[in-house]
Amino acid sequence: MITIRQSRLPGVDEPLAELAACFRSKSRLPDQALVRLTAAARAAGSRWDDIAAACGVQTYEDLAGVVDRITGETGADLLFSAAQYATGQLAGSQRRYPPLTWTCPECGQQVTDRAASGRPVHVEHGHAPGCARLARDQAFDDDRRKRLRRLVTVSCRSVLAPHPSPAGRNQSSSASRGVSFLMRGRADRSNNWRNRSALRPT
Repeated sequence: MITIRQSRLPGVDEPLAELAACFRSKSRLPDQALVRLTAAARAAGSRWDDIAAACGVQTYEDLAGVVDRITGETGADLLFSAAQYATGQLAGSQRRYPPLTWTCPECGQQVTDRAASGRPVHVEHGHAPGCARLARDQAFDDDRRKRLRRLVTVSCRSVLAPHPSPAGRNQSSSASRGVSFLMRGRADRSNNWRNRSALRPT
């Protein structure tokens, strides 16, 4: 067992604090310890993005010296892939990574994480029917998605709203006049072409 004597992060469960301490100190983390600590952190309620944030993992460079470098789009993807790779190394599997599993404290079932992110009902496989942990995770994810949709809606309205120009005219009316000018120019060119065609000798 790896023991890093550093201050514990406030509001963080012990497995996650131990894992984060390894990354802060750049201490090499054996495969067995990585699997044990990530599985314990997941069982304690931390999502993969929570684990990555506590460990300060954003890019593959943040894994250097601690775990084997694995590619991924986000810090959560990187840690999830590293844990899967470590699970495969422990199982002696070179071609296909065995799934990372953890015991749900609410329903007592072995749960398999299929991805670092996504709707819990789709990526947390193995919960018992009616599991309170799965329902809680899903409710949190639904609320997060609603907040993101509201932010996107507000941002789009702000971008599309007309803004006053320096001359006191709004940009939308200026844009409309610009479009009208271009359309008139196109119509004039079309009429000129037809007139030239009519004057050509047959």
